[in-house]
Amino acid sequence: MTKFHVLGLGSIGAIIANSLQELQKTTSSLQIEVIPIIRNKSKVVDFGKNHDFKLKINQLYHKKTVISDPFELTTCPEMLNESKDTLTREPIENLVITTKTHQTVAALKPIWNERLINENTNIILIQNGFGMLEELITAFPEIASKNFKVFQGVISHGVFMENYPNEFNHAGFLDLKIAMINGMEDNGIKGLQTVQDLQKLKQENALISVFQHLNLDVKVLTFQELTVGQIEKFCVNCCINSITTILNCVNGQLLVNEVETRKLFTNVITEVTTLFAQSEKYKNIFNYYNVIENVANKENYPNTIDLTKLNNIPKLLDYVVDIGCVKNRENSSSMRQDAINKRDTEIDFINGYVVRLCLQELSLPVSHCSVNNTIVSFVKVKNQLLKETSNV
Repeated sequence: MTKFHVLGLGSIGAIIANSLQELQKTTSSLQIEVIPIIRNKSKVVDFGKNHDFKLKINQLYHKKTVISDPFELTTCPEMLNESKDTLTREPIENLVITTKTHQTVAALKPIWNERLINENTNIILIQNGFGMLEELITAFPEIASKNFKVFQGVISHGVFMENYPNEFNHAGFLDLKIAMINGMEDNGIKGLQTVQDLQKLKQENALISVFQHLNLDVKVLTFQELTVGQIEKFCVNCCINSITTILNCVNGQLLVNEVETRKLFTNVITEVTTLFAQSEKYKNIFNYYNVIENVANKENYPNTIDLTKLNNIPKLLDYVVDIGCVKNRENSSSMRQDAINKRDTEIDFINGYVVRLCLQELSLPVSHCSVNNTIVSFVKVKNQLLKETSNV
């Protein structure tokens, strides 16, 4: 039996939990238990009493609705820590983190103890933005010192909540890219993995062996392949999430004036790619083929990574418009939903990360990130206005 604890049962957590459950029902060779972790006991009681522990997923792209089986093992940090039951006293094998980036450390602290989470736990982050691993290592240094196995998921599916707490609209079906981002063996090139590393992971890691079969078009990649996709998706988030929040519109409505929208997107993504290409963390990705050229076993490294969009702003712009405004035209971005519901947003891990990269890591003047810096200010002002007034 392979157990998956899903921390956060919002939009992304819901489709992951449902997909894991669907895989269990359709694949007789797999034994899977899905255990959602939600905020507190009262939320668990409400989920059971009023919703029978079921999720309702409206698949807008198929025009059909899926009702899950009950998630009867739903729990919360308090219940996990006080449990005398053998099942829930065992260490967490696979922890799927789908909380908002700014809420992750706080959500983990109540369950972060050696009884529940240790170096044998597979941890996967399926979230927007950059910088979460660094935040986790600051809060929980043993992730680095004991080389915890941490994976990153970059999800392009469009999902938003329809009715709290259990009904969601799956508005756009795209893909989920996954790679290991911590816990890799040192092969001499920091952060880069070989094809052999990837095959070993697919065969031996419990989380990957299940996730690669989910009905979410999952692609398991090397770190460098994933990072290319992550930066591309990050550009989508920097354009779509923040600007739909400021304008209070669904994604497709940004094309009401496509010429001006493309101008704005171009300014945003030009700053992103220029700064990322200078960063110690990411410059090996932008110069990937030059980096592996002088390696003795370069044939072991992926040689089909497409860097075209990262090094070509017009092509990257077309991708952002296609993914953000066309394929997810009916989606209401997660940041907009947070603002509408008077919650804090993830802006500090999206456009705000670009600003920190510029000012703190690269020590460049604010003129190098002026567009993203302005967008951060607009979102924060808009968010505060929505919190303090009823209609803005």
